[in-house]
Amino acid sequence: MDAAAFEKLVTRYNRATEEHLSPLPLTGPNALFAMLTTRQMEERGLEPADYGRIAVAQRSWAGLNPGAVYRQPLSLEEYFAAPMVADPLRRYDCVPSVTGANAVVVVADDRATGMPRARVLGVTSSFNRDDQGGNGLVTGVAESADAAWQSTGVAPSDIDVLSVYDDYPAMVVAQLNDLGVVHASDTSRFIRERVATRDYALNTSGGQLSAGQAGSAGGMHGLVEVVRQLRREAGDRQAAKARIGAVTGYGMVLYRYGSCGNVTVLEAAA
Repeated sequence: MDAAAFEKLVTRYNRATEEHLSPLPLTGPNALFAMLTTRQMEERGLEPADYGRIAVAQRSWAGLNPGAVYRQPLSLEEYFAAPMVADPLRRYDCVPSVTGANAVVVVADDRATGMPRARVLGVTSSFNRDDQGGNGLVTGVAESADAAWQSTGVAPSDIDVLSVYDDYPAMVVAQLNDLGVVHASDTSRFIRERVATRDYALNTSGGQLSAGQAGSAGGMHGLVEVVRQLRREAGDRQAAKARIGAVTGYGMVLYRYGSCGNVTVLEAAA
């Protein structure tokens, strides 16, 4: 994508951006998510290092993914040494745009009998849940998750492999909380002990923060990775246990944050 095309994408992303944010000028999501990240740190007792640990852990996963664009190791020191983009967001907090594509084939269960596959247990979605009237720290994923757990009989603690939409580390945090994987008050410890150590199989492809965001294809990035994990086709990054997986989607930034959220729950089947 050349500079002119990227500028057009940023300034005309949707009607709210084109008519209300761009004239300020307040273009692109970095400034919006910088403010949201600051609020999240203040309200949930987080610090910049927590976000850095997420970025570093995902880069470690990406190093095991031949399809990731950014595979070179990243240290926490390098994270903090990176240029500031929109305080408190640094370079590695911001999802990189890349060229790429994803595809998913869906067939009837009886046609895939005997083949390793990922069976969809449930899909739930939420659209503009609070009309941008909330603080952005609770996303539509919270509403979708409640419905997903109820409809599938799966609990957050049952999830073996999880991919959350990761345009910024703050959104990884928000969705971990919204899914019920970890309580907001325990997030920092969870990041240090489970995410940073890769003890918890989160965004095992490297996520978009390291694999790259290929435009609209980024919306299926996590789904493709969880399917690979459940089919045990993830190579060196294969999770030891991959029976139940979950994927979230988050997006359509309007005035302050994404208005849409969804959750898909899948299971390994043969």
